[in-house]
Amino acid sequence: MAAMYARQDQCKELFELWDNPPVALKGVMHTYRDELLNLKTRLLRDQKDWPLLEQHCLFVIDDTISKLNLAQDSKCLWELCAYRWDIWDSLLAATKALYTGQE
Repeated sequence: MAAMYARQDQCKELFELWDNPPVALKGVMHTYRDELLNLKTRLLRDQKDWPLLEQHCLFVIDDTISKLNLAQDSKCLWELCAYRWDIWDSLLAATKALYTGQE
């Protein structure tokens, strides 16, 4: 489904649907939250939507840190640093595209 939205250049509509899902889908979306975040990262990067990609990556990082503050024994930060290279790589790509060397 996401690929169809991307081919039709309607990812913003898809993201709005994901941000405000129907009640019946909230449980499924919570279960597969990480996969949806990864998919959103990939779609934004493929579309070269640098401002939204930067915002999305920073949200994922901030969200992970807030989870760590709630549960000190959480491994979410370790997983972000060890496995979620797509977030870090995408954040660097967005930063490089958005800001000149002078900033």
